[in-house]
Amino acid sequence: MLLIDVAGGYKGRLVVDAAFEVGPGVTALVGPNGSGKTTLLRLAAGVLPAARRRVAVEGAEVRPGDLAYLPTSGGLDPHMLVRDELEFYWQVLGGERRDWAVGLLGLKELMGEKVGRLSHGQRRRVELAIVFSLKRRVYLLDEPLKGLDVQYKDAVLSALRELGPYVIFTTHEPEAVEKVAQWVVVIRGGKPSYVGALAGLRKRAVIRARRGGEVVTVESDDADSKAAELAAAGYTIEEISSAELKRLMT
Repeated sequence: MLLIDVAGGYKGRLVVDAAFEVGPGVTALVGPNGSGKTTLLRLAAGVLPAARRRVAVEGAEVRPGDLAYLPTSGGLDPHMLVRDELEFYWQVLGGERRDWAVGLLGLKELMGEKVGRLSHGQRRRVELAIVFSLKRRVYLLDEPLKGLDVQYKDAVLSALRELGPYVIFTTHEPEAVEKVAQWVVVIRGGKPSYVGALAGLRKRAVIRARRGGEVVTVESDDADSKAAELAAAGYTIEEISSAELKRLMT
């Protein structure tokens, strides 16, 4: 189990006071805007001074060299070539999986470009490649999907399962949570309001289905039966998602 136990904030104001444990795999850290998700990750990563901080796996403290952190943005030099930027971070932090990360994020054709000339989405891919190149026990990823087009969103989501034993990521996209998360932590007012398996939030589902030009959205406590009923009526099921998860994320 991974323990995150942190407290802290800004200018003497306590913003986050949270402690929770999650199992191995991918954990989605979700909540409304301003709930403290980014602050929590910054405290856990050690980049923000904390009143209390403990990050441990099976009771053993996680050392800085066993943890990787992706902020929402920043840290890249706009005057450097992508190739040189990556090489710099690989020399400082390590790059055990550099070839995999570069291929995953489609950076080969961008190696000779200056960082400052990249689009927002391209810069995000460079930032992701730096972190994905590292081999760590714990990954803390703040909005890894931000600015990415559909192709790279799908690639990143698939890669989250391969990164390491423990991956925590923030997102505002319920569909991303449904695709990859085994665990969900909901933050409200800087404190966890739900910690547990994603399955625990799936008791009531939202089903979206299409028949020709008609699109229907229904809620049901028995998603399988309702989906079968819609399919028998000629509808194509486009999505089944957690009604409770969507409510908690807004």
